Amino acid sequence: MSYIQPRGRKRKIKILRVIFLMILVIALGLGSVWTYNTFFKKAPVVIEEPDPVVVEMEDLITREIFVITNPFDYVNNRLESVIINDKEIDLIDLYNHYGILYYLAEPITEEEINAQFLDIYLFLKPIYKEMINRDYSVEKRIDMFGHEYENPDQYKQVMNDFALGLMAFSDARYADADPTFTKFDRSFIYDDIRKYVMYKEPRSVFMRMQDKDAYITRYDRQIYVRMFKVMTIMFQDIYAKYGISYKCTMCPIVEEE
Repeated sequence: MSYIQPRGRKRKIKILRVIFLMILVIALGLGSVWTYNTFFKKAPVVIEEPDPVVVEMEDLITREIFVITNPFDYVNNRLESVIINDKEIDLIDLYNHYGILYYLAEPITEEEINAQFLDIYLFLKPIYKEMINRDYSVEKRIDMFGHEYENPDQYKQVMNDFALGLMAFSDARYADADPTFTKFDRSFIYDDIRKYVMYKEPRSVFMRMQDKDAYITRYDRQIYVRMFKVMTIMFQDIYAKYGISYKCTMCPIVEEE
């Protein structure tokens, strides 16, 4: 007489087989998804649109845009001489003659002015947008070069020194009758009420930094480049005064080749 297997046991075996098959199907499915994502799925292509200002000016320059990560290195890396219109100009003598006013007298070709404007504009735009969007009741202060201050009192000291330095520079520019500077008269305005000279930054540049409509003129680009250099030298001296080690928290990381 053959052994008859109880029905209850058969049912248990069938259920275990079904559960095993379900686990196997799920495992194979998960394995297929992982294999596809790891070896076959391509990362989405992110197309970065060039800044509209760069597009508008691309026909005005021939050299590549320089990515600024340290504004002090950018400004201090001056040439000893330059040739413009087949004439060599000694920039060291010029700097010794004008001092910090040199940056308003510095001989620069129009094409290089345009190139430097784009260098500086693209460096400052993300910093400026961050400055106007930060909630300073909970976030740290940053200055125009993207340096973040741990101590808010130090930020106030730096900005106070900078304001005084800019006023002194503007006064010196206003008092100097050198015809080299007359083309910049519209950017230095005497305030009859406060009795000092103010530097007026080109509004068009900051409108475009906020992606708002504005037309940046040749004059705007030139004064913006020149005054950026003036302000950079001022901040460099102020940082040294307070022992601040500059670090740009907003700057891109550029790998050296």
